[in-house]
Amino acid sequence: ASELLKLTQLGHKALTRWIEYTGPQHSFMHDPLMLRVRSLGDLSREDRVRWIADTKVLLLDKKNELKAHHQVDAGSYEDIVQGTAIAVIDAKLEWLDRLLIQVVKEES
Repeated sequence: ASELLKLTQLGHKALTRWIEYTGPQHSFMHDPLMLRVRSLGDLSREDRVRWIADTKVLLLDKKNELKAHHQVDAGSYEDIVQGTAIAVIDAKLEWLDRLLIQVVKEES
């Protein structure tokens, strides 16, 4: 049996403040992959290509995991959150493809 949990009045106020506080730092996400890409030039061509391939595999696995565990009635706006997560992964896969093309062309 599952237990139904509810917010206290104080908890609801804290949650409301947390949701409402949106600043400039929320307009662009911190992305560790982008940080790593900036340092890829210090790796050998082989290591760059391997890193891109390994990263694409991780992203594809995560995308499949998200799709497999999608819960239609998981909560408010879950479908939007799910769709956004998949769109972010798709965008990363696309820029990794462009990065791979550039790495290959640079060495030709």
